[in-house]
Amino acid sequence: MNASSAHTYGHPCNSVEAGMIYQPTQLRSTIHRRDWQINVKKLLKSETMPSDSSMYFAMIAFIFCLCIEFLGNFILVDSVLSLHDGLEQLPKQINVTSKGSFVSAFGENLHCNFDNDERLLRAETEQTIANIKSLAQSLCSQLDTSLIDSIVVKEQLLRTNMNKWKNSLNGFVGEMNVGNKLSEVDQVLNAKCGIIKHDLEETRNVMTDLCSEIKSSFNETDKHHEAIVSELSLYKDIIDGMLMKINTEANLFRVKTYTILEQENYVGKLGLSLLITILLPSVLIIFSLIGLFFLLVRYLADCFKESGEQKYAMRGWPSRLGACTLGFGGYIALTIAIVSIILLVVYFILAFTSMYICVGLFEDEELRVLFALPKQEIRIKIATRNITLTLHDTLYKCRNEYSFFDAINGEQIWAKKELKSKLSALRKTSFRRTIRNFQINETLTENLEALFLQLEPCLGNITSACRSIQPGTSVSRNMQDDCASLTKNLAEFVDNIKQAFQMLSLLSSRSRRDKFAKEVSDLMVQLEDKIVLRVANLLKSMNDLSPQCKALLSIWDDFGFYVCKIVATPAQGLWVACAVTAIGALAVYSALFKATAFLKRFEEDSEEEEVVIGQSSSSRSRTHKSSHDSRVGVRKSGSEGSAKRRSRKSKSKKARSRKSRSRKSRSRKSRSRKSKSKKHSKSAKKAQDMKPNQTLGESPAVTPKHQLRESAGRAPYSLGSL
Repeated sequence: MNASSAHTYGHPCNSVEAGMIYQPTQLRSTIHRRDWQINVKKLLKSETMPSDSSMYFAMIAFIFCLCIEFLGNFILVDSVLSLHDGLEQLPKQINVTSKGSFVSAFGENLHCNFDNDERLLRAETEQTIANIKSLAQSLCSQLDTSLIDSIVVKEQLLRTNMNKWKNSLNGFVGEMNVGNKLSEVDQVLNAKCGIIKHDLEETRNVMTDLCSEIKSSFNETDKHHEAIVSELSLYKDIIDGMLMKINTEANLFRVKTYTILEQENYVGKLGLSLLITILLPSVLIIFSLIGLFFLLVRYLADCFKESGEQKYAMRGWPSRLGACTLGFGGYIALTIAIVSIILLVVYFILAFTSMYICVGLFEDEELRVLFALPKQEIRIKIATRNITLTLHDTLYKCRNEYSFFDAINGEQIWAKKELKSKLSALRKTSFRRTIRNFQINETLTENLEALFLQLEPCLGNITSACRSIQPGTSVSRNMQDDCASLTKNLAEFVDNIKQAFQMLSLLSSRSRRDKFAKEVSDLMVQLEDKIVLRVANLLKSMNDLSPQCKALLSIWDDFGFYVCKIVATPAQGLWVACAVTAIGALAVYSALFKATAFLKRFEEDSEEEEVVIGQSSSSRSRTHKSSHDSRVGVRKSGSEGSAKRRSRKSKSKKARSRKSRSRKSRSRKSRSRKSKSKKHSKSAKKAQDMKPNQTLGESPAVTPKHQLRESAGRAPYSLGSL
């Protein structure tokens, strides 16, 4: 091994420097003194030597960051997956719910009840109308104008027979009694019939008009029978219309929801956002692992060093690569922290809004949110009804298990007053007014009564006179026949007057006319009440058979489940995950920059030590030259001085060139180390002069590499410096 190799691999304890040998005790003291000087120098410059405890704390910080980011990532993934599943299942669930059998089953049940009630109503209506017709016919039978007509006809017939009887009595003196009786009848007829004839004609016309109006009124009532019964069908159409509208709106909501969710592809967009959202904590996890990896490499490198080297950092590209990578990751972590804070605000607003809507619209039984909002009214026209529904009242009743009839405000659909008014308008009240206002001339009644009282005795007298005629001759037999015919005509006339008097007496009674009108009115009111009662029973059965109002809210409940369980609840996890991610990002940012400074300081130390190594190598070359001169016996002080000056000049030139290439921040350190190396070279020369006992041909021993690195990193100390 030559001298150059000896200086390359030699240890300061065995190498030949200026003709002297270092002892181990002196070497250790020299090393400790130099370490102390370096530490004091770094302390004065506010620099801290890397230690194992700082590396351990950095590892713990990265492990903590990993735990935080894994937690945030787990919460984020779970929340987004819940949203993904909800968006995927919502259109399918609404599609299934809106095809429920509530509307069709309720409609079939309603039609069955309608048909049954309509059949019963028709039977009751027909019976009531038949009673009204019977009453009207009885009244019309009392208004018998034929009695008045027969009075006039029979009066003329009676007068004709009387004139014929008078002519046949001429020349029969014995029959003067019969003639006198006929004269009395003739006087009575002449006295009364002429007076009542005009009154009879007027009364006959009034009775004829009254009877005609009664018949026409009831004929029209019969015609309105279908219109009366059709009221029930009207309600059937109203309820059918409401059910159809509800079914149509439900299907429209289903189709729109399904179309929006399918065409807009929210599930796919959410999957993309899932990847973007998970990317943030994933990047933090990757950089935490990278930082932990570099620290672990540093730790393992220190573990495989010997005890004297564990306090010094690794040199070269690992420190530079780690510092650059972790510094870049620190800026990314800071950016992710800012993005996470922005997402935290957005997701918190989303979570608060969705929870407010969820609690207010879907979980609060009182629906106070809707009550606080402006009154939302829905106006629809079904059949002939203008129906107004309030959103708050309808939803409140359906959510609190009211019946379907109450929820749709069946009272306004029923419109009881409107129904009774319409049925009352169908009545014909003109004939009742005519009956009440029907007036009989009292003079006519009195004259008819007087005529009856006067003619009744005359009838008996004529009958007696006719019996007094002696039979036997043919003339007598003819007279008896004429007398019997006259008596019959007179009896019929008197009976006719009696019936007319009785009829007019009944019609002239106001109480009897009012009673008849009241009977007719009661029958009409009964008919109306039956219709109203039948409609009320039908609607009551609707009320009893429609407790499934809450079933109509199945779509609403599905949408509420989506808002509460699929949006509101996962949204809480989103902002919590963003908060955890932001905290973890700030922690990762701090840990990365501390690790960057840690590795960057190692890099600076390694560059500084390279400068010192260069200076030490020049010193070793100078020492090698002086030892060679001593072995050949050249001990000329003049040559040593010139060599020493040349070595100083070359050394200063190299130091200046390295100093210009290094950064300005390291220039002062470089100069201090250069001056230190000069002092070391002077002390080495003095030591050579003080040790003449070193042999010239002795070759230096090979030292280990770690001692070589220590000697390269330190300027040699002389015993004089100690």
